[in-house]
Amino acid sequence: MAGSVWNRNSWHWEEKNYSKWGESYIKYKLNNLKLETEQLSIYFDKFDITGNASVSVRKGKQINSFEYDIKFSWFYLKTTENKECSGGNVEILDFSICSVEDNDYEINVQMNEDKEESRKAYDILRKEGKEKIKNALKGFPSDLLKHDTDE
Repeated sequence: MAGSVWNRNSWHWEEKNYSKWGESYIKYKLNNLKLETEQLSIYFDKFDITGNASVSVRKGKQINSFEYDIKFSWFYLKTTENKECSGGNVEILDFSICSVEDNDYEINVQMNEDKEESRKAYDILRKEGKEKIKNALKGFPSDLLKHDTDE
């Protein structure tokens, strides 16, 4: 990231807002994530993302900062019947630079109704899905810096 024309050698603090880019990135990554077994296919939709992302420059160095609360719904498709069902909700609170670097942010999964198929999908999401969600989003800090460099 180079500073503005007035910011010679990028010495002074300067910040660029990438909140909208961050929201789009998160939606894209999660919307394209699917968990599949022989009987079920689980996917995500209906995103509610609040927070901010920015990249600053000071003394020629990039500093990224972001913090989001992410809420979305999960659905499952019974592959044998080709029937779509609403599964529940997922919450990721404190998706921030520190929590992503330390890989210590929580992913909370709730189920709408306790039926046999819902329970199977819920168990898959809790056991395998949380890690897949984290893997899908782990590149956010470096991709944010890369996006800023490309601007």
